[in-house]
Amino acid sequence: MSYFKIYKINAINSTNEYLKTLYLKKRIHDNFLVMAENQTDGKGQRSSYWESEPKKNLTFSIYKDFRKNKLKNPFIINLIISISIVETLKKYNLPNLKIKWPNDILSASKKISGILIENFFQRNFLSSSIIGIGLNVNQIIFKKAKNAVSISSITRKKIDLLEVLNILTRKISFKIDNINNLKFENLIIEYESLLFKKDILSKFKINNSVIDGRIIGVNQNGKLRVLIKNEIIKEYSSSEIKSYIDSPT
Repeated sequence: MSYFKIYKINAINSTNEYLKTLYLKKRIHDNFLVMAENQTDGKGQRSSYWESEPKKNLTFSIYKDFRKNKLKNPFIINLIISISIVETLKKYNLPNLKIKWPNDILSASKKISGILIENFFQRNFLSSSIIGIGLNVNQIIFKKAKNAVSISSITRKKIDLLEVLNILTRKISFKIDNINNLKFENLIIEYESLLFKKDILSKFKINNSVIDGRIIGVNQNGKLRVLIKNEIIKEYSSSEIKSYIDSPT
């Protein structure tokens, strides 16, 4: 089992951007993890802002080299990371853990974690990934993210940040080390079982139109499968679906 080499930084604008700079300068190596005590300009999906109080949460990014694995479908990385985060949070007995497609983890319908993955390719194969994770651990008050929650705010206990990091990185490392032996179909099934609002009638803003539909799962490439008017199944990328209109998050 491989473990990540951790590099701690007191303050930085974005751990993903830091690793991307190293990648472009060819000064990066496999299994490198950069962790910031204070991330001043953390990014989420669609360049949204990730709020994090200094020294209260986990904000880190991992660089992983996949050239030896000959992977063609990068969605497996999203599956591994999302499931690993949920498994970690289960250790703290958090209620109603769900994955809000495409990149958020919820507890009791409130955001507790976000994922931002940037992939690089060579000859149609995934060559490497920068995996950014924000996980709310000890922050209690969220000034901008009104619907955010943390492990501590739910359990009413102060949580050891390094303990959470150790549990999570062990789970990620184990899955990535065995990525060529993992059954993609099983990961999809597990991911779909955790999907927020699955099989529940919801409103979606899609290409500037509001439609009613039910999430029924994801396809092999990570697109969201939505049943519309109980008749038609359509598949959407994250750039096509802007929001769940009636969702609390």
